[in-house]
Amino acid sequence: MFDVVIIGAGPAGTAAAFDLLTKGLKVLILDKYEFPRKKACAGGITSKAFWFEGKTANPKTI
Repeated sequence: MFDVVIIGAGPAGTAAAFDLLTKGLKVLILDKYEFPRKKACAGGITSKAFWFEGKTANPKTI
Protein backbone atom coordinates (compact mmCIF):
# COMPACT_ATOMS: atom_id res chain seq x y z
CA MET A 1 0.00 0.00 0.00
CA PHE A 2 1.28 3.46 -0.92
CA ASP A 3 0.52 6.79 0.73
CA VAL A 4 0.81 8.71 -2.55
CA VAL A 5 0.71 7.81 -6.25
CA ILE A 6 2.33 10.29 -8.64
CA ILE A 7 1.43 10.17 -12.32
CA GLY A 8 4.39 11.30 -14.41
CA ALA A 9 8.08 10.88 -13.67
CA GLY A 10 9.21 14.16 -15.17
CA PRO A 11 10.99 16.87 -13.21
CA ALA A 12 7.91 17.90 -11.21
CA GLY A 13 6.84 14.34 -10.42
CA THR A 14 10.27 13.22 -9.29
CA ALA A 15 10.78 16.38 -7.22
CA ALA A 16 7.42 15.84 -5.52
CA ALA A 17 8.27 12.19 -4.87
CA PHE A 18 11.63 13.16 -3.38
CA ASP A 19 10.01 15.66 -1.01
CA LEU A 20 7.37 13.14 0.08
CA LEU A 21 9.94 10.38 0.57
CA THR A 22 12.04 12.62 2.81
CA LYS A 23 8.93 13.08 4.95
CA GLY A 24 8.61 9.31 5.35
CA LEU A 25 5.72 8.63 2.97
CA LYS A 26 5.59 5.60 0.69
CA VAL A 27 5.43 6.84 -2.91
CA LEU A 28 4.66 5.12 -6.23
CA ILE A 29 5.60 6.93 -9.45
CA LEU A 30 3.87 5.87 -12.68
CA ASP A 31 5.01 6.98 -16.12
CA LYS A 32 3.98 5.93 -19.62
CA TYR A 33 7.59 5.62 -20.84
CA GLU A 34 10.24 3.02 -20.07
CA PHE A 35 13.36 3.95 -18.19
CA PRO A 36 16.10 4.95 -18.52
CA ARG A 37 15.08 7.82 -20.76
CA LYS A 38 17.42 9.64 -23.08
CA LYS A 39 18.52 12.84 -21.40
CA ALA A 40 17.71 15.97 -23.36
CA CYS A 41 20.46 17.88 -21.53
CA ALA A 42 23.23 15.63 -22.92
CA GLY A 43 23.95 14.03 -19.57
CA GLY A 44 24.73 17.19 -17.62
CA ILE A 45 24.62 17.00 -13.83
CA THR A 46 23.44 20.08 -11.96
CA SER A 47 24.69 21.25 -8.58
CA LYS A 48 21.21 20.41 -7.21
CA ALA A 49 21.68 16.78 -8.30
CA PHE A 50 24.99 16.67 -6.43
CA TRP A 51 23.24 18.07 -3.35
CA PHE A 52 20.53 15.36 -3.54
CA GLU A 53 23.27 12.74 -3.53
CA GLY A 54 24.87 14.32 -0.45
CA LYS A 55 27.93 15.57 -2.30
CA THR A 56 29.39 19.03 -2.47
CA ALA A 57 29.34 20.55 -5.92
CA ASN A 58 32.25 22.67 -7.09
CA PRO A 59 30.68 25.62 -8.98
CA LYS A 60 33.86 25.97 -11.06
CA THR A 61 33.36 22.53 -12.61
CA ILE A 62 29.61 22.75 -13.22
